Amino acid sequence: VSGFGNTIGIQSVNRLSPNKYELTLTNNTFVNNEIYFIKITDKRGDVGGIKFIVGHANLYPDSTVSVDRTDNIGNTNQFRVTINTVINDLTANNFTLTRYPFDKYLESYFWYYLDPSFWYKKGNFTALGDGTGITKVSWLPEPVPIQASENFPSSMTGKDKAVAVKYYVVWPDNLPILKAGETLTFPGGEYRVDNPTYPGLPGVLGWASGQVIYDSLNPSMDTNELTITTNYLVRFVPFLEERTVPFVNQYPDMLKPAGGRVDIINGRYYFKDLPAGLKTRIFYDPLTNKLGIRGFINDKTIGDKTLTASPPPIYVVQPNVLTKREGDILK
Repeated sequence: VSGFGNTIGIQSVNRLSPNKYELTLTNNTFVNNEIYFIKITDKRGDVGGIKFIVGHANLYPDSTVSVDRTDNIGNTNQFRVTINTVINDLTANNFTLTRYPFDKYLESYFWYYLDPSFWYKKGNFTALGDGTGITKVSWLPEPVPIQASENFPSSMTGKDKAVAVKYYVVWPDNLPILKAGETLTFPGGEYRVDNPTYPGLPGVLGWASGQVIYDSLNPSMDTNELTITTNYLVRFVPFLEERTVPFVNQYPDMLKPAGGRVDIINGRYYFKDLPAGLKTRIFYDPLTNKLGIRGFINDKTIGDKTLTASPPPIYVVQPNVLTKREGDILK
């Protein structure tokens, strides 16, 4: 890592109103045209944060955390932060300000395993194709070996040096927005609908896989069951897949076909007396003696050829997840 943000000390915090705070820096002033990031925490964890560029207008005045008059704080040591939720008893310890000069970056180097049967020669580095010689090849090698003074791991000293790939540590100005409470399925998202020129979110419905790589409410990405079920900002849910559980009690006679209270579709029982939102999702399989649920979107589920086709203006998601009320109805 060749570059990173520098933490700026905060001397004092003055609460001006229920959700507005004035902060004073310690022995520093804001530098025009440089990037800063303010992060706020409380006893429960992260409240939020926002990036801003001194000397430029604030792009997100309505976000959870917003900095006032970012275009007019250069060469000063004070700034005001608005938190769009009321939080009491915040002190300087709850605020972290980081400065990111534009020239800061991460450097990466890449090496690839060489098949033992391959012949290779580059400068002083050779492999004869019989398993002897070098076992890894650098990406776009430079003509000099790695020196001990270059701070690579000691095991790399003397090996061919790969070309450095730089990744600048700058968060993009315009990012797609996922609204609180929004369920993302098709491309775009609710914010994009209201702001057609803004970047849209990807259509996750057609993804083969996805992963949350960072969550500010679970920064260590702890997989403890208690943590992942309570501390999160966003969740990936395969909401169309079938989920089944064994039917532990004896299946009641009144819900068998002879009772007239079920529809039989592909050998499965679907219950006529359930509310409309559950009728198609809940089923019983008499062959496996399992009770199951599956999800739908616009009355389509996994296997429908038009599942990822453009949706209507208003569409309905019926996930393979039950609310408490739905669970009580089934009982």
